[in-house]
Amino acid sequence: MILLPRSIPLIVPFNHALIQRLPQSHPKLPIIEKDIRTFMAGYRGEVNTDYHLEFLNDNHHYVFQGIRLPHGTNFFQIDHLLICSKYILQIETKNHRGELTISEEQFSQTSNNSEKGYTNPYHQTMQHKDQLYDWLEAHGLPKLPIISLAVLSHPSAIIKSTDSTILQHLCKVDNLKNKILTHTNHLSERICSEKELKRISNFLLKDHTPHFPDLQTTYGILPSELVHKVRCPNCTCFQMARKDRVWVCPHCFYHSKTAYHDALLDYFLLIKPTITNREFRDFFGIDNIKTATYLLSSQDLPSTGIKKGRVYLRPIDFLAQIEERYLRQTSKQ
Repeated sequence: MILLPRSIPLIVPFNHALIQRLPQSHPKLPIIEKDIRTFMAGYRGEVNTDYHLEFLNDNHHYVFQGIRLPHGTNFFQIDHLLICSKYILQIETKNHRGELTISEEQFSQTSNNSEKGYTNPYHQTMQHKDQLYDWLEAHGLPKLPIISLAVLSHPSAIIKSTDSTILQHLCKVDNLKNKILTHTNHLSERICSEKELKRISNFLLKDHTPHFPDLQTTYGILPSELVHKVRCPNCTCFQMARKDRVWVCPHCFYHSKTAYHDALLDYFLLIKPTITNREFRDFFGIDNIKTATYLLSSQDLPSTGIKKGRVYLRPIDFLAQIEERYLRQTSKQ
């Protein structure tokens, strides 16, 4: 039973929106575009692993895809987390191609006559296992046995390792079912009741904290470098202006009452999670305070404060809106 379905990594729609808001000559654009390809390749690998885990998608297993949990002052993210009354299954997916050499000391990829090192997936799974035990203990939850696996999802991946301990926790995705059964067939004792499993699940969902990329931290880009105003859905220029309660493009004369919705999502995604009346007017190129108040209020946003001190927050379903918009926009490309 999937309790937390997989989402496209937020960095992908973040970067997609960022590309549209940067001048075409910006020096960071090639890096941002490359990152989209890298993160989408990882996402496709995780989806491939999800498919091979469907044999455990039943009423006895609770599934959490891409869950991110607190650990002290930091967070750790698990690609695939499944819990049942007998054990917890924790899996990390790597979508590397070519010859992959792994040992205690390193993990390297040889492809197209070049070698490159990456974070060791075996050590990563073991670290996440320890962090997950810490998380269970911090919440006073039953310590189920944790099975940790690293999965190579790319069909061209070739595993090169002589370390038997590592190979016990590593496999290609098409052998994942057999690897899981090897680790779980001997676990016959029910450690948790259904009530306790639901309690663990509720804590997991409550503590899940999606990562919101920060513009300056991620790419060293300042909000002042972004193109402001409303983007025309028709010709994509950023000079739409509000006239007679309608947003009008001066280039193609396209008009819309709702064109500013995407710009507001961009602001919440790229700049910060809150917006004031003044900040709205500055970003959208509006002079009238009452007009800005009307446009913000019509979005039914959560808010704090009153009158001039009112601060508007991201919509409750912000992440769903961002993913839906990204899929809609990229489907037209």
